[in-house]
Amino acid sequence: MAITDSKTVLILGAGVSAPFGLPTGEQLMTNIAEHVNQTVIRTGGADRLTGHTFHSFGNDDVLLQVANESNASALSDLRLLRNLLTNQTSDSIDDFIVMNAELACITKRCIAYEMFLSMYDVFEMNNPKPISNLSSTAKTYELKNLAQRTLEYAVNHPGFTESVTERNWIHRLINLVRLGMREDGPVTSENKIQIITFNYDTILEHVLDKQFSNTLAGRQNFHNYRDFVDIKHVHGQIGELPENVTTQDEVIGLIRSWADGIRVVREPGNPTDDITQTRQDACKWIADANEIYACGFAFAQANTDLLGFGPGAPPPLEQEEAYPPQTGLQQVHYYNHGNNVGVRMAAERLSSKGAAPRTRTVTDSFTEGQNLSDWIGAGNLGELT
Repeated sequence: MAITDSKTVLILGAGVSAPFGLPTGEQLMTNIAEHVNQTVIRTGGADRLTGHTFHSFGNDDVLLQVANESNASALSDLRLLRNLLTNQTSDSIDDFIVMNAELACITKRCIAYEMFLSMYDVFEMNNPKPISNLSSTAKTYELKNLAQRTLEYAVNHPGFTESVTERNWIHRLINLVRLGMREDGPVTSENKIQIITFNYDTILEHVLDKQFSNTLAGRQNFHNYRDFVDIKHVHGQIGELPENVTTQDEVIGLIRSWADGIRVVREPGNPTDDITQTRQDACKWIADANEIYACGFAFAQANTDLLGFGPGAPPPLEQEEAYPPQTGLQQVHYYNHGNNVGVRMAAERLSSKGAAPRTRTVTDSFTEGQNLSDWIGAGNLGELT
């Protein structure tokens, strides 16, 4: 079996965005807390540790402007957000949003801000080297080369930071899809690759747009990837990634619009119609699937229940008649980076116990030192020959 076969689904979690420099859920909370604290200090708020009041930078602080139209109310909300995030017990930023619904809007804007910092280089006038902060004197913001063949990113360890390079895993996914599209291959416009992602970012779509037809015969044979790959963002998405943003006002508007697209599971209030439809479609894919592959996915129960295949989960969206019970074996294969015990235990909850009416097996694979690109290259999503 391979992801190019029918009745097959690929699930993606935050781990697949890490090679592109985006923080994982736990890192995201830490980064937001640090940057919010810096903003509060810089804009005239007292340092909560020393009591020292720093000089106010006023409108120069991008995060303050992103947070709210009114600097006064935004600063108050940011102080509250900082205090809540300090030593926060929630395991993910999604959980934090659910438990602190009154701060959902400003938290989502902070998420979008962190994603912008991760994906864009900032350049000042007459300085060809990118700078590390969104200064008010910056003149242009350029999207990093997310589609390049080799990715380089930092991995934080206790006491030091490691620089890591690896092959772009989306390139290998593209190669798999192309192989499936060959004459008499299983991938067609009627039998698309089915991908469910819990990530807000649209890096996958961006790289597919850039590289899917990047062959001599590409425009004729591979043209628009959307004809062969269907992607469902069940937590919403930030939208397209412009190559260049030329003014600070555009940055602020872009980050706010990205934040508006984020919709986490169990968030208070009804999801939008498009998110509801996306989740219904994802549930049906899971219900019909014989093979499920997962990468960078921690199998959190809220997320597996959202897809209707967690132990004891209710029928998908309480529409049992729309998803008649399937029979036969359903196999789940997943990439377990670092041989993580917690991920393995969470994944094993999906085994046959409590997962009626289908029998389900769950298997992982991990080789010491193997990254996601290596795992795909080894044929775990299908043979690359």
